[in-house]
Amino acid sequence: GDIEVFKNMELTSLNLFYCEKLTGDIEVFKGMELTSLNLYNCDRLTGDIESLKDCPLQVLNLAGNYSNPTKFTGNIEAFKGMQIKELNLMQCYELKGNIEVFKGMDLTSLNLLYCFELTGDIAVFKGMEL
Repeated sequence: GDIEVFKNMELTSLNLFYCEKLTGDIEVFKGMELTSLNLYNCDRLTGDIESLKDCPLQVLNLAGNYSNPTKFTGNIEAFKGMQIKELNLMQCYELKGNIEVFKGMDLTSLNLLYCFELTGDIAVFKGMEL
């Protein structure tokens, strides 16, 4: 099915872990009051992560797996100013941007495995409780 069914729902948490047959664009979540969103291995979903910037997310999992990387696009600059504590972007091959955006964030968990297009100096993580 299509994630369009979630549009305008008053959800604060959504776990679609391994719902690999789901289709649609993550723009459907734009402006929702989601604090936790798990789209792990939802490899048919698409969309620009910019759609999530106004959600009060604390936990975000957009990871894919080795045989099914995600199709999410955009620049991680969209996360600037967000209150995310746990962020998993593993296998998000198409995301771009500089990891400097994470400076000053209160991250407790971060996975950037196989995020080939990200740039920057890992010194940005100094002092973080990762």
